[in-house]
Amino acid sequence: MSVWIIHRRLGGPAGYEALVVRLRAISRSHLSLAFALTIASYCAVLAYDLVALHHVGRRFALPRVALTSFATYVVNHSVGPEFLGGGAMRYRILAADGLTAGEIADVMAHELVTFWLAVLFLGGAALTATPLRLPAHLPLLETASRVVGVLLLALGFGYWGWTASRTRRLRLRGFEVALPHAGTTAVQIVLSSLEWMLGAAVLYTLLPPAHALSFARLTGIFVAARALGLVSYVPAGLGVFEATIVTLLAPYHRAPVALAAVLAYRVIYLLPLATAFVAFTAYEVTKQSAFVRARSVLDQWWPELAPRVFAVITFAAGLVLLLSSAQPAAPGRMELLHKLLPLPLVEVSHFAGSLVGVGLLLLARALQQRIDAAYYLALVSLIAGAATSLLTGINYEEALALAAVAIALSRCRPYFYRRSSLIGQSFSVSWIIAVVLALVGTWATFSIAYRNVEYSRELWWQFELSAQAPRSLRALVGACGLAAVYSLARLLRPARSVSPAAPSTDDITRAAAIASTAPRAIAHLALLGSNHLLFHEDGGFLMYGIHGRSWVALADPVGPPAVRGELAWRFRELADEHGGSAVFYEVSVGELPIYLDLGLKLYKLGEEGRVPLDRFSMSGKDRQDLRTAQNRMARDGGEFAVLPPSEVPAVLDRLEEISDEWLAHKNVREKRFSMGYFDRAYLTRLPVAIVRRRGRILAFANVWAGASKEELSADLMRYADDAPAVVMDYLFTELILWGKAQGYRWFSIGMAPLSGFERHRLAPGWTRLGRLLFRFGDHFYNYRGLRAFKEKFRPSWEPRYLASPGGLALPFVLTDIAILISGGIGGVIGR
Repeated sequence: MSVWIIHRRLGGPAGYEALVVRLRAISRSHLSLAFALTIASYCAVLAYDLVALHHVGRRFALPRVALTSFATYVVNHSVGPEFLGGGAMRYRILAADGLTAGEIADVMAHELVTFWLAVLFLGGAALTATPLRLPAHLPLLETASRVVGVLLLALGFGYWGWTASRTRRLRLRGFEVALPHAGTTAVQIVLSSLEWMLGAAVLYTLLPPAHALSFARLTGIFVAARALGLVSYVPAGLGVFEATIVTLLAPYHRAPVALAAVLAYRVIYLLPLATAFVAFTAYEVTKQSAFVRARSVLDQWWPELAPRVFAVITFAAGLVLLLSSAQPAAPGRMELLHKLLPLPLVEVSHFAGSLVGVGLLLLARALQQRIDAAYYLALVSLIAGAATSLLTGINYEEALALAAVAIALSRCRPYFYRRSSLIGQSFSVSWIIAVVLALVGTWATFSIAYRNVEYSRELWWQFELSAQAPRSLRALVGACGLAAVYSLARLLRPARSVSPAAPSTDDITRAAAIASTAPRAIAHLALLGSNHLLFHEDGGFLMYGIHGRSWVALADPVGPPAVRGELAWRFRELADEHGGSAVFYEVSVGELPIYLDLGLKLYKLGEEGRVPLDRFSMSGKDRQDLRTAQNRMARDGGEFAVLPPSEVPAVLDRLEEISDEWLAHKNVREKRFSMGYFDRAYLTRLPVAIVRRRGRILAFANVWAGASKEELSADLMRYADDAPAVVMDYLFTELILWGKAQGYRWFSIGMAPLSGFERHRLAPGWTRLGRLLFRFGDHFYNYRGLRAFKEKFRPSWEPRYLASPGGLALPFVLTDIAILISGGIGGVIGR
């Protein structure tokens, strides 16, 4: 029926031809304004959703609310809520965000009421103030329109009054709905009226001016037509809306003119449908398990990749700006630019563009090194480069590309955290060559582009719109000049801070004083002096080693809790200052929050065995091996003793002899970093446990004793070639019993690397690799044998972790740690 009415109103072929002519006559400016008003109406609908979610007491991120509002509204308005189910789309999105079915129903009811309040108030006001002017054959309807307007206003104010009363509840078939407050209702009225008025404004913009047709009168027509289209239950009111508009506009516009405006209105509101489809499809894709896994992998690797990726992109952006400044503009663009901008601005922009290009080449290296100042300067430079691209030749392609890079870079602020001087950053040979080649390539491009222009001194002072060669020449010289100034500044800069020196005797004495107050025994490894030391003025220190770019801290920082956190941050800053990566090796569970705050990834290394001395006993079947060792050594005349530091120098020669025999027998090299090695000065600073037989020392271990008798441990452990096979069982058993007698709480028997890894089909790759090495890696380390030996003492196993940058950096970090422990690359390859 609607199509028949429209056909009758057009009046045959001439009407259709007039329709086409009118469609072509709608100006671009009117179409642009109509599209802008359409976007504004979508923003009003977004406010619908925000108010509705506030009504049910829920808060969500604005992008998620915008997706819900935009997708459902576009579908409802373009094809109708009955056809494609905008309500089902809304339910799917909101349910995934945790809303219950009842809450979603409440939200949808709230929005439905908001939508129709415009019919009551806006439609009622429009029909009351400006009654519809209908064709002559419909006089009764024209008279009734004012009555309808009054009735609509009465219903609207009645509902508003109801929301102001105390009984704001609606019961229907066992369901109860709480109506919004009067204040919320007022907001609904304003928002719905605004959205309907914006829709009417779109149609009003697409119609030619008509003296008798005011915006208020058109608003009444628009509300009536849209309401009839919705209640008709035809998808999107298709045909009904158009027929109503054409009929009600008959006193003001011919049918082809009115129908052309309605069709343009339909097309403009249909344009966002593709965007909504893409947005909703992207939302659905992100919910799939494959995407979630891919996102998880990207999140793990991206922090390491981002600085490298943006370094390359920024370098490329600088090169594009340089090459652009060395070439003439595209034909026709300079003439258009001359109409828009004065010549001095074009000249300055061209010169500035080349300087920005060189700046981006130099900033790329600093971005790779994660310098925060480089991040901000790169953002500014990219935006400035986009602006100069437009001002020098309307190079919108370059401007869009640079703006896209700036937007992407702006989302990566956490990955650029180093506070360091841009002048002081190191440039590798490859980077220097790349910058030089970029400048040489720019000069070659300039030479080829202007090979027909003969050089003369007058070129430098030629400022004309058509003088593109002089403009490019000045820009190129400026770019080379900036590169030269930067190079000179680097040559004249103060010497860079050197790597930390080995600890002095005073440093070791200071560390010994702090270690004597530390509950954990490993703090005494600082007395060896092989690791670097970072001190805190309030009484704390951190041990670390350096290899390659890895700055590896050993165990947790030593000191009070507040000092430990501050030391960790200072260590990271120190590593960053020298272009390295901070790593923490063999850290405990209790301090993991510190390393997570530093932005590091955690990887399990193994487990440390700690024997609770208050429960340790030699009785029971599981202690049979230990009792056998005691009995055998007793029959052979074995004795155990703990020598104080003052008595150690007298036996050092014998201890060194035992150490050399042990190394030769095992065919191994001294380990370092995380364990002690034979050093005469180190051994004289600590007690040493020994096993003697008939006065001759057969085995020894230096002893670490924690403060407050919290923990006891042994570091360097060696035995002679002629010692009984059970000598180390005996030494450890007696040392544990000695510690128990002295009142110590724990005895640490050290790490069992790669042990305690979960065996599960869903275990991550690191865990699976650790299990494989534990089973088959005995050529590199006696993983299983060490764990079996320590199990004899029935310890409590506590996990120890590696806190390190993740992603691509991890293999390099592990290699550096292996080299530190092995004392060099030869120790990694050999045993």
